Amino acid sequence: MSKATTVLVENCIVSYAQGLWKASRVKDAKSGREKGEPRYGAEFIMGPDCDTSALIEAIKAQAVAEFGEEVLTSPPQGFHWPMIDGNEYKPSDETYKDAKVVRAGRKEEFGPPARVYNDPDYNPIMNQSELYSGCIVNVSLNVAAYDMGRGSQ
Repeated sequence: MSKATTVLVENCIVSYAQGLWKASRVKDAKSGREKGEPRYGAEFIMGPDCDTSALIEAIKAQAVAEFGEEVLTSPPQGFHWPMIDGNEYKPSDETYKDAKVVRAGRKEEFGPPARVYNDPDYNPIMNQSELYSGCIVNVSLNVAAYDMGRGSQ
């Protein structure tokens, strides 16, 4: 796997913030059963006012480094693009209209899966009472491309 790139995106909305503090297992889309190791995670909604260009370029660069140029036109089976179109993901929810959505996760027990800030000095939020679903934050994400069939970090 290629080395992860860190990207800062400002003015994101945190969704499912409880996942930053409580690990859970991923549900299998077909069976509905939980699978794999529990992970901490959240979803970040990046509306039209968020500059996601650096994040998009980092995602593409990681994918090409890991899988080659063809990943941009013909991704391998199991390849997971980390950024989702909000209009397709939740078409009836105005919060997701014209937005991009990124899910972040990690296995470690301490701290959120992405460094989240809500002050001008970029001090990370580490107190659960200060970070909740719907909170507007700046988030520093580690971007890494991987094939879900081969595993992830």
